[in-house]
Amino acid sequence: MNCHNATFAVAALVFACVGTSCYAGDAEVAPPAREAPAVVAQASAPLASNTSPVQREAFPPLQSGVRQAAAEGPTILRRYVNRTRMIYNYYYYDFARLLPQE
Repeated sequence: MNCHNATFAVAALVFACVGTSCYAGDAEVAPPAREAPAVVAQASAPLASNTSPVQREAFPPLQSGVRQAAAEGPTILRRYVNRTRMIYNYYYYDFARLLPQE
C-alpha cells in the first residue's frame, strides 16, 4: 500500500465516524416551536378622531388642492384651474363660491 492510498483510507474512516455521529445526534433534536401568527397592519376597529360639533361640507379628497387655492384668493384659484385644466377639468366658476368674501 502506498502513501496516498493509506491517507485516503484514514480520511475515509475519519469522515465515516464523524458523519455517523453527526447524523445520530440529529434524531434527538426537538421539533421546532410554533411561530407566532403574523400580524396584519389593517385597522379592524375605527380609530378615534377629533370630531367637532360643527361638520364641514364633505368633498372628495381630489378637490383639496383647488379648495386650498380658492381659500387663498381669486388669482391663485384662476392660476390653479388653468395649470391643472387637462388633469382635473375644473372650471373657475365651479369653485368661485368658495372664494373669501371681501
